[in-house]
Amino acid sequence: MRIGIIGDVHGHAKELIDMVGALEAHGVDRLVLLGDLVDRGPQSRYALRLASTWRFQARDGTLRFYDMIAGNHEDAYARVYQQIPKPGRKDRTIPEETALYRSFTTQDLNLMASLPVAIEIPEMGYTCLHGGVEPRTTDLHDPWNLRTRYLDEKTYESLPSVRSSDVFWANLYDGRFGTIVSGHESHRKPTRYKHAIAIDGEGYRCLHGIVVSDESGEDDVTAFSCRYGDTTLQTDLVDEADADRIHSWSVSDETRWQASRRKPFERRYPSYPRFDSRQSSFDW
Repeated sequence: MRIGIIGDVHGHAKELIDMVGALEAHGVDRLVLLGDLVDRGPQSRYALRLASTWRFQARDGTLRFYDMIAGNHEDAYARVYQQIPKPGRKDRTIPEETALYRSFTTQDLNLMASLPVAIEIPEMGYTCLHGGVEPRTTDLHDPWNLRTRYLDEKTYESLPSVRSSDVFWANLYDGRFGTIVSGHESHRKPTRYKHAIAIDGEGYRCLHGIVVSDESGEDDVTAFSCRYGDTTLQTDLVDEADADRIHSWSVSDETRWQASRRKPFERRYPSYPRFDSRQSSFDW
């Protein structure tokens, strides 16, 4: 079996289309999206609706729907909608409404509220999870896992999103839930840890994806990267020793631009056709 897995899209619908095309060309039987389809990019609503309504062509020629899990951004919007506080917060605050939140339809919000925290693929030994797990985690489907990124260096408990440390969750993960393919923390290239593969590239202005395979004679993991505004796909997969990651919540946009060695911040989004102008023609 071959399964395609795509990292954090963050409103970059064109790159999502390009990545799906690359994975279709490689030939996959299933396609999983790791959450955080929305926010930051110019086409959040379109990306969400592409993922929920469009189908990809599997290698047997059939058209199939994507599998999706929640990211912390979808979870936050769902909590606004349902008036549920964020998990683990002492003050138990409910996320605030934003302009983007107010642009979502009830159907959009119900979709985000229905997404699972994780998808397990036991026959291949993989698990798809947006965030990560703490060493003490016993429940893979705990919503707190959507936000786990860095761990306290003494207690190994998950730190709040705005803080980082020298201990990335995948450095300590022991494989109890299989090999976790995760997003949430930006890596310059798809990166293989001992029991995890990290494929979020948003902080480096990239959309990452991989194909995992259990078929003989094939690489177990094939990586793809699509830089925003560039149709050229790279195929590098690096090991943990070469990991280059950026804690995107703790740095400014200008710093993120310097890290990705791209153009100045005022040209953050490339000029390609904006699909939002077509949304009125769809019955969402």
